Amino acid sequence: MRLTKLQRRNLEFSRRYRDAPLTLGALLSAMKFRYLVGVAYFGGSAVLTFFIWGVFPPILLSVCFLTLLLRDLGNFLRTVQLWPLQQQIIDWEKVDQLLAADDGANALSPPISES
Repeated sequence: MRLTKLQRRNLEFSRRYRDAPLTLGALLSAMKFRYLVGVAYFGGSAVLTFFIWGVFPPILLSVCFLTLLLRDLGNFLRTVQLWPLQQQIIDWEKVDQLLAADDGANALSPPISES
């Protein structure tokens, strides 16, 4: 089976925490680029709207970004709480087989040209 990039990344991330506890910091670190883009987007928009419309729109944008962050933190906390159960029910041999088979499939298949 040829794994998609998302599937492969997810399996590798799960395998990294096979014997270790998953932490909130690890999940936040995995999403750091997404949050940096969000800060740049919402921060830039807040500065721009401040100079155009005053104080209220930047406050609204800040609340929107903090709401997204709190939502993600809640999801991450649930994932951390459920991780011990997931460690027990995941078939780690199957994960290793899928990753190994995908390595072989990627080595045998010709590279895809992006033109």
